[in-house]
Amino acid sequence: MVHIPIFRSPEESTQMYVLCGRIALYWGPVELGIEGLLVRLRNNLKHGISKDSFLWSIPFPISFSRKVSEIKVHLKSSPKYADIELELLPLLSRCKWIHDIRTHVVHSICQGTNLDGKLMFGRSDHNKGKSYTEKQFGPEELEKVAIEMLHLVDKLNDMFNRLSNPALR
Repeated sequence: MVHIPIFRSPEESTQMYVLCGRIALYWGPVELGIEGLLVRLRNNLKHGISKDSFLWSIPFPISFSRKVSEIKVHLKSSPKYADIELELLPLLSRCKWIHDIRTHVVHSICQGTNLDGKLMFGRSDHNKGKSYTEKQFGPEELEKVAIEMLHLVDKLNDMFNRLSNPALR
């Protein structure tokens, strides 16, 4: 069954599709930044962790939540990462929140806009035993999320550069 999203006008549909496209496109550099941190931490710690450790048995690709979990484990593995951990953990929390929005936008069925002008996304939630759940996002909210993704990339790149310091290896 094909579902065509309902919008008030062609202009509104164009605006909403552009917002969805930004969410989809801007996420890639954020996830790449997180993967870069993970690879850098794995490389920095490769001499201190046994190759038999579960952390080294997880090849790419891995889920977003596993990447974040592994970064947190690595950051706690050495006191030399304490300052970076304090700055990075809030960024990772923000990335998880944005990832949830991105997942709804990219992996759900767009229903169009409601009377309030919010985009509606529907999907099943097997974890809750529901065949349909819905999330709604206003255009302003999606625009803020897209802009925040761009800022997060800069911050994640800064963290990567700090982790590249030879003193942290």
